[in-house]
Amino acid sequence: MKIGDILLRKRQRAPDMQRVLTVQENESIATAVEKMGANGVGALMVTDEHGNIVGIFTERDVVKTLHELGCRGVHDSPLSAHMTREVVYAHPEEDMFSALEKMESRRFRHLPVLDPATKNVVGVISMRDLSAAELDQVKFERDAMEEMLMAPGVSAYVPPEK
Repeated sequence: MKIGDILLRKRQRAPDMQRVLTVQENESIATAVEKMGANGVGALMVTDEHGNIVGIFTERDVVKTLHELGCRGVHDSPLSAHMTREVVYAHPEEDMFSALEKMESRRFRHLPVLDPATKNVVGVISMRDLSAAELDQVKFERDAMEEMLMAPGVSAYVPPEK
């Protein structure tokens, strides 16, 4: 299954998640956390004053920052000091297992999807999205096998080994 297909299914299941949520790099961590909580997301794309993507801020960044600064520090400290700057992207035509490999090898749970033609981020997939897609694929294959085995003239009998 392709990443573009997973994004499409995600949007069909949650129509309110049509747009990529962003926050500016000069905003506070508290602002980002508020936005993440209000929208029920685990990651925000971080932009500069011109709207260019300069990083990603995730739940993991929140925990790391709280550990470093404590609760009071999140109100004054800008995202630019605590975001993940090296953003790794998936592409809509990329296979889901390739994306899963990127996420697993780099130990992160959110992967922005970049349209190679427009160079725009068109969505963010999560480990949960990939797990749901994989489960759907396994169910589809199971149902197809059951249908083949139950077809007229097909015997599912397997003789015992001697």
